[in-house]
Amino acid sequence: MCEHEAMRRSRFLLGLATACVAMTASAAPPPGQSALLNGMHDIESTAFMTGATPGCDKGWITDLEYIGTSGTPAANCHDAAVAAGVAIIQRLDVDGSASFPVNTANTPGYASAFASYAAQCPNIHVWIVGNEPNFTTNNSDPSTYASPYAEAYAQVHAKLRAVSGHASDLVLAAPASPYSPWCICSMHQIIQQIKSRGVTPDGFAVHAYTQAQTTSDFGTLVSLVTSEQMSQSNDGCGYPFHWQLRIYRDWIGAIEGEGLAGSPVFITETGNACAPQQGNACYPDANDGYFQALYAEIAAWNGNTAHATKIRGVTPYRWTTNDDGTGRDFAIGTRSQLQIDVTDAFANEYAWTTPSCGPSTSCVDDDGCAGATICDFSASKTCGATTACGPGGQCAAGQVCRAGTVDCVPATRGAATIAFVPAAPAPNAAITIDVSATTGYTNVGLDLELLGGAKLPTTLGSIQGGSPTHWLYKATLAGAGTYRATFRADPAASTVYAIGYVDVGTIALGGGDGGATADGGTGDAGNASSSNGGGCSCRASARAPGPAGLLALMAIGAAVARRRVSSHRRASRRRCDRCRCGTRGTWGSSGPR
Repeated sequence: MCEHEAMRRSRFLLGLATACVAMTASAAPPPGQSALLNGMHDIESTAFMTGATPGCDKGWITDLEYIGTSGTPAANCHDAAVAAGVAIIQRLDVDGSASFPVNTANTPGYASAFASYAAQCPNIHVWIVGNEPNFTTNNSDPSTYASPYAEAYAQVHAKLRAVSGHASDLVLAAPASPYSPWCICSMHQIIQQIKSRGVTPDGFAVHAYTQAQTTSDFGTLVSLVTSEQMSQSNDGCGYPFHWQLRIYRDWIGAIEGEGLAGSPVFITETGNACAPQQGNACYPDANDGYFQALYAEIAAWNGNTAHATKIRGVTPYRWTTNDDGTGRDFAIGTRSQLQIDVTDAFANEYAWTTPSCGPSTSCVDDDGCAGATICDFSASKTCGATTACGPGGQCAAGQVCRAGTVDCVPATRGAATIAFVPAAPAPNAAITIDVSATTGYTNVGLDLELLGGAKLPTTLGSIQGGSPTHWLYKATLAGAGTYRATFRADPAASTVYAIGYVDVGTIALGGGDGGATADGGTGDAGNASSSNGGGCSCRASARAPGPAGLLALMAIGAAVARRRVSSHRRASRRRCDRCRCGTRGTWGSSGPR
C-alpha cells in the first residue's frame, strides 16, 4: 500500500513539473507527419490509435516490411490508417536476417526497391533504412557495419528523393542497439560515414528502454523513466551512456557532437525490456502511470528551450502478440489496463509542433491519390475510390487491373483520349501513345511511368488531323507492369487533360509474396530466417494454404487470396523481425534490438 501511494505521489510531482513546461509550437507538421508524440509500434494498433488519440491527428505508427534487393516490391501503404489520421514511419529491411545489405554489390538493388516502394505510397513521408545494423553483422563493432550501412543509406536517400512527391521526405538512419558494447560510438561512426559520401542524414530512429528485468522489479518502472543510472563501463570508444530510458539523451548528444543539432529524432522503439526468461511479462497489465511518465519525460525534454534537438514521435514496442524471437512478448495489445495508461498519456496531446488535421484529399492527378483511389482531375480535384480487381485481375470492359493496388481503373479518362499502340504491348517494346482530342491543345506534354518504378521519356513524333487532333508520342517500355500516361499542360502541370493505363506482360498482383498474378497463378510463399551472435535464432515461414484453403481460393478469387497469404506472412515475419537474447550486463550482439 505504501509503495503504491509513493508511486502515485511521484507521478503527481512529475505531472506538475511537466505541466509547467511550455512547448513552443509554431507551424503545422510537414505532409505525412504527425504533430504529436503519441505513437505505437505495429500497424495492427491502428484501431487503438484512432480511438485513443483525441482530435484529427492520431499520432504515429512504426511499421516493418521486407523488400529484398531486387525487383519491385508490392507496397502496403496502410491507406486506411493514413485516412484515419495516422502518420506512418515505414521501416524497410532486406529480409528477416538482414536489415540492410552488408554486401555492397546488393546495395543498388535494395535502394531501387526502396524507391519503388515509396513511389507506390504517396502519403508516407518518413522512412527508416534498416534497423540496428549490429544485428545484421552479428558484431557490435561499428567497423563491421558502419561503412556498408552508410552506403545503403546514401543510395536510398538519393533514389527516394528522386521519386515524384517524395523530394522532401525524411530518410532516417538507425544506430546500433541500445546498451550494446559500442552503442554510442556506432552513432558517431555511421554519421561520419554517411557524411563522407556527401550526404547529410535527414534524421534518426533511435531505441530507448527502461530495464525492469523481472516482475519483482515492476514497482520501480516509473522511477526508471527518469533514472540517471549509467552503464558500469563506457562503450568501445569510451563514450558513457545511461542504462535506462535516458539513453535517448546520449543518442542526441552523439548527433549534436557530429554537428547535426536540430535534426529530427524519433524514438521508434521504447518501453520496458525485460529479461528473455520473463516470456510474456515485460509489462504488468496495470494502469500504474508508466507510459504517462515516459511521455511526460520526452515532452519535458522537448519543452526545454536549451535543447536544440527535438523528438518528433515515440512509438512503444510493441502492440502485437508476436514475440521478438526469444519467447519474450511485449504485447501491449493484450493488456487492457496498460492500454488505459497509454490512453491517459495520449490525452495530454504532447506535441512537437502545432497539430493539424491529416493529409489533404485534394489532387491534381493520380499520383496524388493513395491506394485504391484515383483523382477526379476534371471536376472536384479529390481522390475517389475504385473497385477491386476480380479473380485473375478481371475488370469490366474499358478498364485495366492496376498492379500494386489491385484495383480496376479506366483505360483512359478525361477530355482527351489515350490509346496505346499496340494495345497489348510486350515488355521492352517500342510503342506509340496516341492522344486524341477535339480541342486543339497547345504547349502540352505526356508523362509516362511504370507504377512503382521509374518515369520513362516520351518524344512527340507528330501531330495529325484536325478534328480530332492526334498527338503521336513515341516511347520504349521497360519491364512488365502497369504503365500510366498523363497528358497535361506543360509547364502548367496542374492542368491535366487525360490519364491512361495499360498492363504490359504478366502483371504480378502480389506474386512472389504468396499472392496472385494477373493470369491467375500464385506466388511462392517463401521463408525467412534470422539469427544473432548471442545464440538465439528465429524462423518465419509463410505456409501455402492446405486443401481447404485451396477450395477457398477457388471460391473467393486470387485477389482476396493475396490478402490472406500476405497477412499470414506479415504476422509470421513480425514474430521474427528481431532477436533479443541479452540479459543485464551482456547486451550487445545479443541485446535489445
